[in-house]
Amino acid sequence: MQRIEEEKRKVIVRDRDTSGARIKWVSKRHGDSVVNTLSFVNCEVPPEINAVAPLYPPPLRCAATGLPAKFFDHVTQQPYATLEAFQRLRGRTGRRSSWPTPNDLPPPGTPAAAAAPEV
Repeated sequence: MQRIEEEKRKVIVRDRDTSGARIKWVSKRHGDSVVNTLSFVNCEVPPEINAVAPLYPPPLRCAATGLPAKFFDHVTQQPYATLEAFQRLRGRTGRRSSWPTPNDLPPPGTPAAAAAPEV
């Protein structure tokens, strides 16, 4: 018994320094939910916490039909809502760019082939 008491005397117990500014966080369980509490002790509450959140941007509208847009075409940089609106934005072919396909190029060795862009 004396040995246990001697061992307890050897252990150094250090109290926490609770002076000064600090943020105290407590999490408690109430039934099926959890309540988290954040307390600012001896300090000012940061202004970002009490600030008003910015407004949401207005929803995008389809460039062709005016309906709420569900999709965005990165080639034309326009929002669209339906397949018909997409076809109207891109044209009936729906091609991604105006570059010619290999079938549209002139045969190699002709003067027109030297001026044609490479694919």
